Amino acid sequence: MAKLKLSPTDERAGLPSASAFQRYDLCPGSWNAAQLVPAATRNQSSVDAAEGTMLHEQIALRSRADIEANSDLSQKLSHEQRATLLRALNNDAALIEQYGITPRQVDIEKRLFLHDPVKLAPVASGKFDRVLYGDFNARVLVIDYKFGRGDVESAELNHQLRFSAAVLDAEHGPEEVIVAINQPRADGGMQVTSAVYTRDDLVKAREEVFAILEKIRDPNAPRIAGYEQCKYCPARGTSACPESIAAVAKVAGLPDNLNPSELAEALKLAKLAERVIEAMREQAKTWLAIQPDAIPGWLMKPGQTRKSVTDAQRAFNILSADGLVTQDEFVAACSVKLTDLVEIVAEKKGLKVKAAREAVETSLRADFLIDEKTTAPSLAEAK
Repeated sequence: MAKLKLSPTDERAGLPSASAFQRYDLCPGSWNAAQLVPAATRNQSSVDAAEGTMLHEQIALRSRADIEANSDLSQKLSHEQRATLLRALNNDAALIEQYGITPRQVDIEKRLFLHDPVKLAPVASGKFDRVLYGDFNARVLVIDYKFGRGDVESAELNHQLRFSAAVLDAEHGPEEVIVAINQPRADGGMQVTSAVYTRDDLVKAREEVFAILEKIRDPNAPRIAGYEQCKYCPARGTSACPESIAAVAKVAGLPDNLNPSELAEALKLAKLAERVIEAMREQAKTWLAIQPDAIPGWLMKPGQTRKSVTDAQRAFNILSADGLVTQDEFVAACSVKLTDLVEIVAEKKGLKVKAAREAVETSLRADFLIDEKTTAPSLAEAK
């Protein structure tokens, strides 16, 4: 097997990654386009992505007891973040019980490389949150954490998990690979989805993965703009992908008297255009951070400083002792997040979130302490 030299700055060794396989499938040319984007722009991270990375690190490094205590964590977690991690661990336990896995070995945040079956050279890799190997590797359970709140692809359709099944089949040849999405912030029954890859399924998955890799190796692979494939593509909105920029121009050129059928297509284009415009802004921020006068007529405006009280009880004790506020005045200045109360009650009483929410709302409604407001209807694509 070919020896792989890992770069300290690129653990993927410059190879395609499992996390982008849906993009490669929908837009084969995106791999080549992404290589033309400067690394500084390619590796941008949003606030939500940074929080997701932090939560992945905590669940990988810390035991349940550490998370519950929330004491010696390298980054202090909020109550909601801690509850999220504990729900994720509970979901893991339910999956292990559901599929009767007795883990002989557990890999956490381990990168696995898929090798060419003939040349034995590495061709792609994937980093998997948690892989549990049963006896004799006959059954393997792969768990992928998603800490966002939006909709995610089910385990059965997830390209990244299909890659995991393929690489585990190539490495260990198990009889079954069970793949699961664990999204602890999703509503109720949608927190966990799973799928089972049998022997026939595993052979098919490997064939699909190698077929995608073959497509993206083509220097003339087509770039096909679309919301899903452009969503996280580093080339969107750059000169490396004129197709994505053309999508913005197409939206701008549409007339304002579209019929319902035309409007349906225009709305899809608009979603794509929003992503491309967002990428252009992020690219501009990157340039201006490096060179403040890089873009004529544009500059980076300093961020605003927001201050908040970190400990309400201690703040009241100090302000009260100094004669600055009374208890009633302090309470009037505070706001209570219903979701935080629900999380506290769920943890304290050992209840499911739904049961805790019902208990809290029942108690507070008795004294008319819950104010309900319905926001204006929002536009959403029908699933």
